[in-house]
Amino acid sequence: MPEPAAHRIPGPADKAGRTDVLSEAILPVLLHELANVTQNLTGLHSILSMDGGGALFAQRQGDLVRSGQLAEDLGWAMAVLGSACGENLLLTRREPRGLSILFNLVQKACRREGLAVQPCPPELPLLASGCLDGWQLPWTLATLLLQATRDGGGDWSLTAHGGRWIFSWRAHPSTGGAAAQLVERLPGAEFTPAGDGRVRLALPGDWLR
Repeated sequence: MPEPAAHRIPGPADKAGRTDVLSEAILPVLLHELANVTQNLTGLHSILSMDGGGALFAQRQGDLVRSGQLAEDLGWAMAVLGSACGENLLLTRREPRGLSILFNLVQKACRREGLAVQPCPPELPLLASGCLDGWQLPWTLATLLLQATRDGGGDWSLTAHGGRWIFSWRAHPSTGGAAAQLVERLPGAEFTPAGDGRVRLALPGDWLR
């Protein structure tokens, strides 16, 4: 019998066909968001096809810009999931807003599951261009955020302290040890002692800005 979602140990996807919990959670959200982009573009195309639609289209150009940005964000998110499967789909592409993109998708996925979600701060740190291959940190932190939310609403934080960034969350006793497997993707990160039921992951200070 499979473990309940809240107690399932997260792991990376691999070429044997196993999928990671992050992909399982956010792919439905990605499909929904892509459908919204397609619907919006279809509507804009219909406006252009109308007699005299050029003036109305000019008023809706902001929708085109927003659709383009969303499509770019979703494409980056899909490349991150693919990279976690063993193929570096990002190549030289870097996205400073990577945490914001994936954290937003995780929170939407959790709301679809009916879970309580701790809001993200107004501005999350930006990824530095030299942070590994560009996907490991956002993928790992998003997976940890998903697990923390499933364990009980999140109760997480990401703060700068002592020249490092500290990602802290309250872990369920049955899943706290799984974080070590995930963090293998982050050479240079390390756990810091905690005795209050929380897990703290220290990240090099130059990974985020």
